[in-house]
Amino acid sequence: MRIASLILFLMMATTFNVQALSFPEGCRTPPGVVTEIWDLDGAKATMVGKHTKPDILFACTAGYVHQGAMEADACVKYYDEEEIFEDRLEAQANCPKGAITVNGNLTIFPVQPNCANGGFQAIEAFRTLCPNSGIRLEQ
Repeated sequence: MRIASLILFLMMATTFNVQALSFPEGCRTPPGVVTEIWDLDGAKATMVGKHTKPDILFACTAGYVHQGAMEADACVKYYDEEEIFEDRLEAQANCPKGAITVNGNLTIFPVQPNCANGGFQAIEAFRTLCPNSGIRLEQ
């Protein structure tokens, strides 16, 4: 019976690949996990998220933050001391008008995708919140 249960569990575990929805990273900040999302494609499409240790560890080891200049443990410790795990991540889009505010930074599309204007993060967040929008995002 134990073997049959173990086989059934392994089959189920490999059949269902569940992943959390990612809150897009900024050029200087790691990605996060979306904890709430509502009103997709609406005038107030919103997602809320938070940073988690796995997000930070991935970003630190993949070189997304600090350009790989820090060892992974030092990078995670740095963000832990910055209390990044307490930060609330938020994005709100007006899908029909082609505008989004990500963590307080307003972007009106089309935009040049770069780090200086937050375009990379804004574009990815808008795509998540407004999947059926016909708005041109990039200049």
